[in-house]
Amino acid sequence: MGARPHVAVPVASALWALGFLAPPSFAQDPFAHPEVAGDAQATRIVAELLARAPDAPLQVLAEHRFTDGITGASYTQLKVRQGGDILTASLEDESWTFAPDPELAWRRTRAALDALPPVYRKLDAALLQAVRQAQGGTLGGAGGVGTVLGVVLSPRSAAGLDRIEAALPVPPTRRVDRVGASRLVVDLTLADVLQVGGLDDVEHLSLQGRKSGALDRAIPRIRADAVVGFGLFGGQSTVGIIDSGVDGAHPDLDVPFLGVDLLLDAQDFTTSGTADDTNGHGTAVAGCIASNHQPHRGVAPLAQLLSAKALTAPTGMQPGGSDDDINEAFAWARGEGAEILNGSLGGPPTGGATLANDPVSKQCDFEAFVHNRSVCVAVGNTGTNVVQAPADAYNVITVGASELQADTAEPIVAGFSTFGPM
Repeated sequence: MGARPHVAVPVASALWALGFLAPPSFAQDPFAHPEVAGDAQATRIVAELLARAPDAPLQVLAEHRFTDGITGASYTQLKVRQGGDILTASLEDESWTFAPDPELAWRRTRAALDALPPVYRKLDAALLQAVRQAQGGTLGGAGGVGTVLGVVLSPRSAAGLDRIEAALPVPPTRRVDRVGASRLVVDLTLADVLQVGGLDDVEHLSLQGRKSGALDRAIPRIRADAVVGFGLFGGQSTVGIIDSGVDGAHPDLDVPFLGVDLLLDAQDFTTSGTADDTNGHGTAVAGCIASNHQPHRGVAPLAQLLSAKALTAPTGMQPGGSDDDINEAFAWARGEGAEILNGSLGGPPTGGATLANDPVSKQCDFEAFVHNRSVCVAVGNTGTNVVQAPADAYNVITVGASELQADTAEPIVAGFSTFGPM
């Protein structure tokens, strides 16, 4: 994605804002702003903003231009101050987008929190948004007390975990005892969230999000046969598969002439009670990586595998799993020696989190940046350029899908595949 940010004369702006200079013409006339004049899309955005709020003063603060690397289409985004709000506004494919500036929104949220009970300051951004929605759009509202939320309770110390669990009105769905990462996962009503979260032993609370499997087609068009032709079979690599489990007895995942199985170990991080793949999604992913049987040999047919089960669903249905289970699975696979971590999964950022701020996205960045692992994730199957989590993480390798063009038989981006902003 190419971007050309501009900020209009910041020093001069500060001087005329303080009254030391006469304001430039574009301060009163946004159409005369140097980033608007001559840009048809920017002019349309300004006109639309003025039409929506004709009595609110409008000032253009910055402009960005983007070009879609797939379609070649370009569009403009403006950052403006209108009335008392700061907005980003854009027009793409005749679809308007108007969003409040996240930094300003967060400052206002923090100011609102100062007037509320201290428990609100323990909630992460995603949980705050869920609570606000349950309370009718206003934090601290009286509504929504019976709304059930999946939350993760983190203690100030490991010793406090027992006291928190004893105070819960319902048993937790999961307890994790780990130095520096102890927590309880539990479904609570909003009223109970605010009550339990107020305990001194509770350090912070986060929303328990979910992600789903994202493997629709398994025909690689990455010319892996050329790599195998050089004698590179992946035999020195260990791949952690964070998915619905792996069928270790599947005949495609053994090496008959060596008499070994490729699956080194498997661990269950769900509540299913078994590390076996009861869905098939994870086994299909494992086959794409390391199948040893023609005609569907994997890209690294001698790679060793670690299966970290974090997704569940009946056979034939899309598997899903919680952010917490997925993050535990990533950490376990890395700790067991996986140099490559694969997650063919994804979903909307939990609680509407901003770019790369989703819990699983942050975990993937942690594995890649701090622990020097290669992290591969699915870009998604939305058929749009809206990348979901954890494909929005900064340090991951995102993998999309391709198909053959009907008239030329050349590979192109598949119609169902997410392609992301370019």
